[in-house]
Amino acid sequence: MSDLIQQAGMALSSGQFTDAMELFDKAREAEPDNAVAHYGWAES
Repeated sequence: MSDLIQQAGMALSSGQFTDAMELFDKAREAEPDNAVAHYGWAES
């Protein structure tokens, strides 16, 4: 799992939804085929 996704997951679990969404968005740009990045973005 990428560092961006890990950081985004931590932000999401601590209630920092905007930060999580931005990090998941960067992860989606870096790895467009990564389903976890897309799911995390939608969840945040």
